[in-house]
Amino acid sequence: MREAYKYQLTKKVFLWNKLENHETRIAEIEAQITTVNKDYLSLAGYYALKKQVWGLSQVEASQIGKKLKKASDLEGMPIIRIHDAKFGEVNGYHKDILAKILGL
Repeated sequence: MREAYKYQLTKKVFLWNKLENHETRIAEIEAQITTVNKDYLSLAGYYALKKQVWGLSQVEASQIGKKLKKASDLEGMPIIRIHDAKFGEVNGYHKDILAKILGL
């Protein structure tokens, strides 16, 4: 009986780890759907990559975009235009700039 319990527990841990791995891969793929260059993401794509819920209003996203633009200019990083399925054509920012400003 004890061996059967150990086996079931081991199997559950294995499946849980596999599920977490799949969720991480899905988040990466979702983030890259809108990405032309793997180092550039839209704001929404970055949120998806970091498994954050998109709860920003258009005004909030615009304010963050201004901060991202300023940081990109200071770092000499170009901003590219990329297609987003939900928002259409949007700015794409280097992932280092996104991490620096958003800190997610």
